[in-house]
Formats: sequence, structure tokens, C-alpha cells
Amino acid sequence: MALSLWKTPLLLLGSVFLLQSILTAESVPKPGEIVVLNVTNNSISLEWGEPPNVNNIHYSFNIIYNSTAELKTITTETNNTVLNSLTSGTSYTVKVVTIDVNDTASDPVVKNIFTAPNPVSNATVSNRTTTSITLRWNQPFGYRPDYTYKVVLSDNLRTKVTADEVIVFMNLKPGTEYTFSVFTLVAENTSADPVNISTATVPSKPGAIIVTDVSNSSISLSLGNPANMTINQYNFSISYGIASDQIKSSTESTNFTTIQGLQSGTNYTISVTTVIPAGVGSEAVVLSQFTKPNEVQNVTVVTVTTNFIILQWMKPVDHKEGYRYMILTEGNPPPIDNYGNITVEFENATIKNLTSGTSYSFSITTFVADGTRANPVKTLSYTNPNPPGPITVTDFSNSFISLKWDAPLGMDDGSYTFKITYKNGSAEMFMTVNSSSAI
Repeated sequence: MALSLWKTPLLLLGSVFLLQSILTAESVPKPGEIVVLNVTNNSISLEWGEPPNVNNIHYSFNIIYNSTAELKTITTETNNTVLNSLTSGTSYTVKVVTIDVNDTASDPVVKNIFTAPNPVSNATVSNRTTTSITLRWNQPFGYRPDYTYKVVLSDNLRTKVTADEVIVFMNLKPGTEYTFSVFTLVAENTSADPVNISTATVPSKPGAIIVTDVSNSSISLSLGNPANMTINQYNFSISYGIASDQIKSSTESTNFTTIQGLQSGTNYTISVTTVIPAGVGSEAVVLSQFTKPNEVQNVTVVTVTTNFIILQWMKPVDHKEGYRYMILTEGNPPPIDNYGNITVEFENATIKNLTSGTSYSFSITTFVADGTRANPVKTLSYTNPNPPGPITVTDFSNSFISLKWDAPLGMDDGSYTFKITYKNGSAEMFMTVNSSSAI
């Protein structure tokens, strides 16, 4: 019983101290709400409201902040501070308490705040098409598994969030420049400084490329517009060359161009791409086209008979292996059995199956492998007429002789005359008649 009596004062004394402590804590007003002013990857700037009813009373603030790895305390007499030397992308629990002159602390105001994560590194364009762009990047320094990434397309046109270090934007316009901003995100949408990438989609390839004119030194082209692009958005890049020559190029802003200074009779490979100011080029449209060869020289008729004519000429200037020659023959009647249009490899040709005593026009044209032709060179010639039929003396006297003969074979009446040559003593005489008899 005595033991119980001496314990009673101790219990009462403890209760008094506990009550005094409660009353003292409640008498120190706590700060106002914490407001985050700025966050970086290694600092947090914050302020808080003044505690109420503390006019002319001296007080300070303790700021206790901790993550899973550290606990620190700082003291300030102002209602704002900057927490430095923090770890990026980390959640900190920040407590602010009011401290009076007796070092009595108020109840804390508490806020959980993330530092900003570090930005991604090595952000690049890994692929692009006419309507899509693929971006890749490396994880930021201090990466944590709960990080995500926000990618914003130019002027907030589109925003995507991903947990991977790669993202694809689809349904873009061809040949268009875009800027992408990549943010590292932690909880509560706290983000790193953005890493910006400016790039462009691939422009559409040119439309149909049409050869509008060819000479022995130039090729003219019509260039079709690329699909889904405006005329002031692009230029055309034209590259051309031959196997034995250096590739040359030019840029054209209109839909028509003429490539000049070319070799005659030569096969050129021409590649046309759409290019935009960002330097991105489209898929190429490629075609092969020969320039015209030069025309043949010095066409001559070397042999004439009643039913064939042999022609000969000199090679054209800048002759190349593989040249061939087309000979087109026109006359009335024309040659038979397809001899009106023949092709030869050498610089001579025999035109057969002609009609005797007939005028013919010959056009000799150089051409190359794809059928591109030089300007034709023309010449005219008659075949020899057939001789008259047998001559018959139908009458004679001391002053005349009457003759008759058959018309020449294969010749229409009226398409010829006859020349009669005779001698009177030592003198040679001749006469011309239109019929098949003479006196």
C-alpha cells in the first residue's frame, strides 16, 4: 500500500509535463501551405505562408527534408528557401515547422516534391518516311524504372507518352519540317528540360517524268508534281550521267528543264528527286534516254540498174558502236517485199525489187538502241529503164525507113521516151520520140 502512495505523485507530475508540452506545441502556430516555386534536377525552390498571430514575436523555421537515402535539416528566418544538392528524379518529403524563442516547434506542414529528372541523351531520328518519323534516345543519367517520356510535336499539335526509348509519329505530311520536344517524366508530371529535335519527313517522289524533246546535245523533260505537296515547298534535283562520265546534277524550281551539253547518240541515266530546304530528298524517279545521233554524211548512189540501186554514205560525226541505219524508200510504184523500209549495220545498202525507169526518194536515218533517230538525209535517183522490144522495119525508101518496136517490159505507157541514134555516113544523128514507132 505504501508503494502505491509514492507512485501517485510521480504519475501526477508526468501528466502535468505532458499537458504542458501539448499546450506549448499548440501555442506555436504552424506555417502556411508550402508552395513550390521551381524545381530542377538538383534543387527545389519553395516558400510557405507566414504563421498566423505572430506579430512582433521572433520565430524561425526548420525545414526537414528527406528521401529514402538521406535526411537533412536547415533553419531560416524567412518564409522561403532553396534545397540544393539533391538527387535527380527523386521524391522528397519536405516538412516546415515554426520555431519560437524557446526552441519550441509547431506542428509541421508537409509536402511531397519530386526533383526534375535529367534530360534524355543522344536523341536522334532513326527512321523517316513520307508520312512518319521515328525518334530514339538514350536513358537519362540517373534513370529510374518508373520514368516515362513525353514527346510533344511542334506547337503542341500532338503529345505522346511512352515508357520506351523510341516513339513513332504517324500521319504526317510529306516534305514537312517538324520539331519534337522529348521530356523525361517522373511522378506528378515533373519533367526534365526538353531535348529538341528538328527534322523533316521525306518528300513525295516526283510525278511522271516525260521526255518532251531530244536533240543531239540536249534532253528536255516535263517533271510531274509530287503528291500532297505545294509548289513552293520543294525543288527538283536532276542528276544525269553515263557509265564512262562523271555524274552531273542541277536543281530546278519549275516543272520543265532542259539538260544541255550532252554527247550525241549517248544513253543517259537521268534521276529526278524532290528536295526540300531541310536537305531531305525523296525516292528517285529514274529513266534512261538517248540523245539523237548525228546524221550520216555524203550519201551517194554508187550503182543503178533496172531493179536495184546501191547507196553508200559516210559515218556520222561522233559515231558510236551500235549505231544502225534505216533506209526509207518512196516511189510510184513503191518497192515490193518490204524493201521500202530496211535496216542495215554498215554504211551501204542495196535497195532491191524496184521498178525500172522509176524515180525514187531515199531517206537514210541513223538510230540508236532505243530507237532514237537522227535527222534523215535524203537523195533521189531513177532506176534504169528496160530496153525496148525487138526492132522491126515496117517500110523504107530511098529517103526514109519506118521502124517499130515493142514497149519495154514492166514500164507503163507514157512514163518514158525513146532515143533513136543512127549514122548518116560518118555523122551520128539522134532523135527522140514518145511512141513505139518512128519514120
